[in-house]
Amino acid sequence: MKSIFLACTLLAASFSSFAVDQVAEPSTKKSNPLDHHTWGVSLQTMSIDEEVAANNYIGDRMQSASLFWQGKKSNLLIGAGLGVLIMDDHGSYDVDVMRVGGGNTTKKAEAGGINFYFEAGYRHIIEKINLDLLVGFEKIRADRSVDNCSNCPEEEIDMDAGMYFKPRIGYQINEKFWMDLSYSSYLSGDLSNNIGLIFTFQTN
Repeated sequence: MKSIFLACTLLAASFSSFAVDQVAEPSTKKSNPLDHHTWGVSLQTMSIDEEVAANNYIGDRMQSASLFWQGKKSNLLIGAGLGVLIMDDHGSYDVDVMRVGGGNTTKKAEAGGINFYFEAGYRHIIEKINLDLLVGFEKIRADRSVDNCSNCPEEEIDMDAGMYFKPRIGYQINEKFWMDLSYSSYLSGDLSNNIGLIFTFQTN
């Protein structure tokens, strides 16, 4: 759960930075090595190896909500993202904690995490349809812990993602907005596949 708080903080910082950049846009444009920059939100459902899920006392599927950036140069794509992982926790437990102002209370230690990824690939456009082929690498950090507790017990959830291959199809809604569907097949690690619904906004 601590890692979820970290991800939310980083996502909020990213949005704030983006908003400031939009307001404080310089009057003279600098040369840009990329044709386009886009920001997006991706909602994903992931399949976890059943043995790995059982060993970590979680369900064999989890969800992710992530913010990502993508750049395009001609038909080439490069991108990176950071997300929050939502797990079906079968091993949560109660922990007695002491309040800052005094007194005791009971909180629950629950599984959660963050994922971050880098990817690159190729885009083919047919009118308003884009067909993408991407290869990427994803890292997961997950634990079972009590939110907002400095001395509570914490368990690391041992799970890797690794490299993946992602075909993606999208539709251009208007000049600035796209909607995409993706399927990621993992070449290593403890995940088998990942299905995503993606909304992107072009900033230049």
